[in-house]
Amino acid sequence: MAHVEPLVVVRTIYDGDWSTYPERIRVPMGDGHVATYRLETQQPHPAFRMVIDLLESLPVYGGYKYEEKKKRRRL
Repeated sequence: MAHVEPLVVVRTIYDGDWSTYPERIRVPMGDGHVATYRLETQQPHPAFRMVIDLLESLPVYGGYKYEEKKKRRRL
């Protein structure tokens, strides 16, 4: 199978003014197709979720923690 080589022109797509690098790049190929490449976003390390779970399990001092009220049966 022969490889299709990209053409020179590359279209960059930014999602907003805050973007340093383009989130998507569209590359026209020699056979007429257009390939879209997306920037990978790095997810937080799984240990981060463990810390959040630990913080949520700590007791609340001087604050209010929401508790659902029991539903009453109306006659």
